[in-house]
Amino acid sequence: MRQRLFLVLLPVLLLSLSLPGCQAAGISGTVFVDANDSGALDPGEQALAGVPVSDGREVVVTDAQGQYLLKAAPSPALVRLTVPTGYWPRGDQWFQRVATAGPPVDFPLQERPYRTPWRFVQVSDVHYIVPAQPLVRRFVEEVAALDPPPALVISTGDLVNDAGGVTDGDLIRRLFAQYLAALSDLPAPLLNLAGNHDLPGYGGKLPLDDPLFGARGFEALVGPAWYSLDYAGHHLVMLLATRRDPDTGQVSEGVPEECLRWLEKDLAVTPRDRPLLLFSHQPPKSWQAAVAPLLAGRKILGVFCGHHHRNKVYPMGDWTVFEDGALSGGWWMGLGPENTPRGYRLVTVGPDGVTSEYKQAP
Repeated sequence: MRQRLFLVLLPVLLLSLSLPGCQAAGISGTVFVDANDSGALDPGEQALAGVPVSDGREVVVTDAQGQYLLKAAPSPALVRLTVPTGYWPRGDQWFQRVATAGPPVDFPLQERPYRTPWRFVQVSDVHYIVPAQPLVRRFVEEVAALDPPPALVISTGDLVNDAGGVTDGDLIRRLFAQYLAALSDLPAPLLNLAGNHDLPGYGGKLPLDDPLFGARGFEALVGPAWYSLDYAGHHLVMLLATRRDPDTGQVSEGVPEECLRWLEKDLAVTPRDRPLLLFSHQPPKSWQAAVAPLLAGRKILGVFCGHHHRNKVYPMGDWTVFEDGALSGGWWMGLGPENTPRGYRLVTVGPDGVTSEYKQAP
């Protein structure tokens, strides 16, 4: 009797597993061109194949129908899209927080032309505090007045003054909410990286199982701690460069193992001839040895970082490192190291490589 019942139900089970969004486990969805801005895949709209999608652990690419499946995604998960050249997500929604596997997690994209050469603003070490709001507002206004406008604004860590030693969850949430609100009027998409000051519990006594501890807290309140995207034929890789030893609790500079494993998978689905731009908070001196083998044979146009609050451009082997000064200067109290004024970097990316200008903030 049991065998007969199984044979009757088997076709139903197989059919359910073959339907989009009906997998027994994992997170699935579709990446498509949302031509009519409806947020849904409508008849006649184009599905996009070959687009990488990741949960921060696994990296998969969409099939011919624009569909993906992350079979072993954690719960909850932070699903992020490697935005393809020539497109941008509807509502800037290139990542989505997913509580549990269930309904499809789709990514509607819209066509977005780009300039060649193209520009982005790198701002670092904002260390946002409420008294600095007028100065941050002036920075936003100056970026909005740039002509031609930047394609992206990339904030390379230490977004807030210091979340590391804070144990009050409400205060941690407020710190990041204030930072995001202060930069909400930027004229281009804002991409954030985590700095050492952005990892709750790394400098205090926040319990390890607290939902806001470390990179888990950053991802809950800001966005992915590591991710990638493509723009104008370039592959931009965002790395976390602060690690914590799970046994000793010691915090140091360097790319965590989870991020390294993700990077290897991300590069595996990235054409080898696509030029790379690397971003982190800490300079690559602490992590180059671990990352360089994964990048062998790749064209690295530049490594962009902050951390030291100084404006400095220098070679490191075959790489050129662009250390950005701090928007906060000397912690909002004068000049940074080596008399670096408060400021940001304006970067131009073209066929002949990368050039940059450090601009003093107003």
